[in-house]
Amino acid sequence: MARLLSLTSFKIFPPHMGGQKGVFYFYKYLSNYHDIHMVVSRDNTEAIETTFPVYPLIYPNKEMIRNLFIIRRLADLVRKLDIDCIIAEHSYTGWIAWLLKKMTGRPFAIHSHNLETYRFKQMKRSWWPLYRSYEKWIHQKADCSFFISEIDKAIAVKEFKLEERKCWVAPYGIEPPNQIVDAHNVLKQQLGLNSKYIFYFNGTLDYEPNIEAVQHLIDKVNPELEKKQLDYTIIISGKRLSGNLQNKIKSQKRMIYIDYASDVELVYQGSDLFLNTVTNDSGIKTKLVEAIANNCTAISTESGSKGIKTEVCGSKLKIVRNEDWQCFVDKIVDSLNEPKASTHQKFYSYYAWQTIAAETATKLEQVIGIKK
Repeated sequence: MARLLSLTSFKIFPPHMGGQKGVFYFYKYLSNYHDIHMVVSRDNTEAIETTFPVYPLIYPNKEMIRNLFIIRRLADLVRKLDIDCIIAEHSYTGWIAWLLKKMTGRPFAIHSHNLETYRFKQMKRSWWPLYRSYEKWIHQKADCSFFISEIDKAIAVKEFKLEERKCWVAPYGIEPPNQIVDAHNVLKQQLGLNSKYIFYFNGTLDYEPNIEAVQHLIDKVNPELEKKQLDYTIIISGKRLSGNLQNKIKSQKRMIYIDYASDVELVYQGSDLFLNTVTNDSGIKTKLVEAIANNCTAISTESGSKGIKTEVCGSKLKIVRNEDWQCFVDKIVDSLNEPKASTHQKFYSYYAWQTIAAETATKLEQVIGIKK
């Protein structure tokens, strides 16, 4: 077993949202193969339940520069624990891992969840070219990089001029969901719904692409759906939705907002369709993976489905051109009239955390072996 030290510069405990789950479960399953030591940001103040040690030492993203003052402390920890490899979660913490390599001689990897350059560009951040220079540089310095999808990997190899032999894919994974008996009626009863159909969207709702997705549901999709005279309710869940959008949802006859869904498996399994109206195409939309894992058919924009391995999704994922909301609504109606198919075993095999962790563990052993 190798000893791995991960660096995460944001709050991941408790792991409720996609990005948080993507870090926590990655290491939960990787710990079956290697010894994990997780260094997280100081805002992880809630009770932490893991099978591996967690150190809330580094400053979060908004205070990232302050981590310069704790580099020596982190280097001492690397030496004390006799760490074999350092893993930076996202490119944000890559520079910390690079400095630690310079000070300790240990190799470092980057576990990329997005190509942040292109996400910032699509969000029209004026400083995205500066981040592009940094992201390219830090991936070039890394001993290896794990990308969330084959698409991200291909773009990074080409645009950042990386060696392909140092680049691999570690997709966002899933645990086998609990199957809920009569989930549709259980969900309707819990929420006091009488509608025939239930449609669902979720996400971190102070994140700009998800905010826009909610606006698309309110302004584009719902008005067209109402013309179809269907008996439906659109459920939106997720933390930190603005008061303005909450009020807009309240003004809609067929939409409700339920904040955080404590039993998200029930909402996925109880819904007839998952509606992904996200039009930012960076990374992978974890909500799509979770929906399909829970046997919920998803209708998605092209951008919203980017990064998904479509060949294992079959008829559970239906893709519509960006901004073609009439076609999006037509696809909803068509899907309701089709026999419901079950998620294929190929999907569960590809996106299983156990599979992802086993492959990642092997790749890391190669890196550590090369550098020793």
